[in-house]
Order: sequence, then structure tokens, then C-alpha cells
Amino acid sequence: MICNKLNESGKILLTHTRLREQNTIRFVPGSTFQSEKHIDKAFELILNTTEEVISSSVKASYKREVISSSAKTSNKRIKLF
Repeated sequence: MICNKLNESGKILLTHTRLREQNTIRFVPGSTFQSEKHIDKAFELILNTTEEVISSSVKASYKREVISSSAKTSNKRIKLF
């Protein structure tokens, strides 16, 4: 999910693999003209996108819990985000 979102942005191209039973994002800087600045920007983009995905995943999980809990306990409706 994170790798796809980053690739769809068009700012970076990554691949993924599994290492020791864990999903892993591959980042291979290989251009002749790449500098440390480019690598730092790519790392920052990866971190920011990861935080976005985790945050939205937590919110979605919370919404499901609230809806499930409210449906089981009463007819009250809770306004979500």
C-alpha cells in the first residue's frame, strides 16, 4: 500500500520484496547525478507517506470499532469525523 502510493505520486519509483517474512520497500539510488540531497528528500517522502497511511489506517480502524460497538449496544448514532 505504501509502495503503491509512493509510485503513484510520480515523485519516486520503488519496488518491494519480502525479507525474513516481512514486507520490505526497496530504494535503490543509482543515477550518476543523484546527490545526498536527493536521497534525503526521498527518505522524507517515504516517511511522510508512511505516516499518512498509518494515520488513515488507524482512523478507519477506529471508525469500524465505533460503528460495531454502537450497533451492538444501542440505537444511538455517533457522528464520525
